[in-house]
Amino acid sequence: MNKKNKIVICLLTSVICMTACGNSIPDMTREQEDLVTQYAAGALLERLNDSGTRLVDTSKPKEEPTLADAATVAPEGKSGVSENDIATDEAPEQAMENKETAQISATQLLQIEPLTITYTGYEICDSYPEQGEEDLYFSVEAGTGKKLLVLQVAVTNPGQEQVEFDTLHKQNIKYRVMLNGADRHQVMLTMLDNDFSAMDIMINPGETMQTVLLAEVSEETAGQITSVDLVIRSDSDEVTLTP
Repeated sequence: MNKKNKIVICLLTSVICMTACGNSIPDMTREQEDLVTQYAAGALLERLNDSGTRLVDTSKPKEEPTLADAATVAPEGKSGVSENDIATDEAPEQAMENKETAQISATQLLQIEPLTITYTGYEICDSYPEQGEEDLYFSVEAGTGKKLLVLQVAVTNPGQEQVEFDTLHKQNIKYRVMLNGADRHQVMLTMLDNDFSAMDIMINPGETMQTVLLAEVSEETAGQITSVDLVIRSDSDEVTLTP
């Protein structure tokens, strides 16, 4: 026990003894009163801590739940709608708007208006063109175990003036052959005079030019073909043509 505590205990003992004897409490200095008060408070808190008792401020009213607190609790049996749910619900509509905005024609994508393009059909063969055809200086043959897919594309000038048909200088354009609605193959770059992907020619009013696009596939794949679509792509758009 330190010296300060001993002094305080002596003072408390003196006060109690004098009170018990019916004498008046002796006069104490302000410092002595503060020491007595501090010791009494400390002794009381120590006693309460030892007994496990806790003081509770009963003067402070109990807080009632606010409307904001109630809003954060979802009632049982009712599921809330999160921001993610809202975004998911709106996603299909947004995707549809984007798809509709992106729909353009093949001539718009190729920037060859007012020409029109019609994918008329396809054939599977070993070589193109067949021997005996005139006015064609080059031919393409399928490799071993391969077949050629030849897509026919008609290009028409419906106007009253000549129109340039230029795909040779469209470097950002890509052509794909889509088999059975899923499997895509690149087209071949050829030196054929009527290769749709490598032409730069003037088409007269009312004239229709027959062009082709070639792709090479395995014999096994060729035997499983049920549909052949032509896909034309730019850096930002895509058009699919069906025969």
